[in-house]
Amino acid sequence: MELSDHSERGLVNALLMVSWTSSWMVSSAVGGSIIENYGYTVTMNITVILYLMSSLLFYYFFRNVETKNELTPGWTIFREGTIR
Repeated sequence: MELSDHSERGLVNALLMVSWTSSWMVSSAVGGSIIENYGYTVTMNITVILYLMSSLLFYYFFRNVETKNELTPGWTIFREGTIR
């Protein structure tokens, strides 16, 4: 949220909420079907795989966003295309 412009925060928040609630709706239906047909083991294995994939993607996309050095007492957020 802090990376978006102040004028776009309402839209960003709305998109985040729509994506969050939509994913819950879809995952409940899909998960219920998988549990009914195959049991809990398959759903837990899928969950582990998806968590690992999301963690790796998060690291890949955001590894250079925040840096900490001796000159700044806290974390500094860099936007893409700025000089460090």
